[in-house]
Amino acid sequence: MAVNIPDNDPAAQSRRQWISASSAACCSLLSQTVWSRAARGSSSVADADVVPRTRSEFGTLELPRFEAVALEGLRDWLLVMDMDRDGVIWSGTTGGRFLSYTPATRQFALHDIPAKGPINACLCVGDNVYLLGREYPKLRVYRRSTGRCDEYSYPAKMVNFWYGCRVIDDQHLGLFNYAGDTVLWDCRRDTGELIRYPFEGPPAGIGYIAESGAAVYSLVFEYFADAASKYRLVKFVRLDLKQRRWSDEWAIPTTLDDTAPIRADETAGETLWHPHLTNGMMLGFDTKHRRWTSLLEIPGHGTIFSFASSGNGTGGCGSEYRGLRFYSMSTFHGDDSRGIDGNLPHYLNGLLVFDPRSRTFDMLRLDSGTQYLQTGFTLPANGQLYFHSTNIRHPDGTFGKGLNDAEGEVLFWQPV
Repeated sequence: MAVNIPDNDPAAQSRRQWISASSAACCSLLSQTVWSRAARGSSSVADADVVPRTRSEFGTLELPRFEAVALEGLRDWLLVMDMDRDGVIWSGTTGGRFLSYTPATRQFALHDIPAKGPINACLCVGDNVYLLGREYPKLRVYRRSTGRCDEYSYPAKMVNFWYGCRVIDDQHLGLFNYAGDTVLWDCRRDTGELIRYPFEGPPAGIGYIAESGAAVYSLVFEYFADAASKYRLVKFVRLDLKQRRWSDEWAIPTTLDDTAPIRADETAGETLWHPHLTNGMMLGFDTKHRRWTSLLEIPGHGTIFSFASSGNGTGGCGSEYRGLRFYSMSTFHGDDSRGIDGNLPHYLNGLLVFDPRSRTFDMLRLDSGTQYLQTGFTLPANGQLYFHSTNIRHPDGTFGKGLNDAEGEVLFWQPV
């Protein structure tokens, strides 16, 4: 369903879009997915009582089709993924190990590590998989050719590495440290260079490659462990990769008065679209003019979701696929309260979808009978989009432990 709204009025556009979305909420199923089950080393089509399927929540966009593959016997909560040059996806887990999954064969394998603890992200360079272990003091490198796992010390004194991305010539990694300075890792020599974080406040904990690889941008937030509202967006910052320094910072816009749309006499550059996390707004930043240009209302905030984020921890402001951007959503309020559905905070059983061309929103829902398939992370790779989900609804109808529940069946989703 198309919504004809002037490009120069983003606020009005979002309001009308929400009216259109609400009127189409009873839309029909867009696609029924292929349903199979993947075992370690084998795969077969299963006789399932309910076939997992995807549908549009609002009916405002024509969404792509995906198929679901159940990873038999797996109960780990999967985390940030990356794909190697052979088409194999590697994912961190909360279970002290990491996973490899081959979309072409629907096979998966689990890889144990000597020291337990979560592997938050896998980053692939050449034949190696780099494993970020949050507060684990060393960077672990898995050698695919030999199956060996090596460890290297970070140049940073304090470490808390959750996310990273490939930078420069795809032979370096930008590793973002919630505990302090950023690390630029040379994958050819397996050595790290410390990049000082010069700005006041908390450091950048995640980064998004932009400007054709010339820079990394980060949306910086502050976490208050003892406060009622634990998350607060602080600023937007830029890492100049040529100069190897954090070069610029911008305040976060809160109203349209804080933005400056592209004028008729200007040529727009690359626009980074990022949800505001907790206030239900989509922020648009033009990297050519280096200013905020857009502030759009996301439909469903406060009723369907409370928290929205990139959903892609390996270098993107959302995952781009077929001209659309995909983001994760949760019921998390940013505090200790239960989610908007009365359960412990959890990711939604679906993804926020945004079309930058029409500035239209939709939601890709995952339906599977009595299961609730929370979905936290996506991966755009080789022109495709992949994501995984975990069932967090128990047989008695109650929900599990929330965002990090790892008790239910795990599904991997890939394009049809």
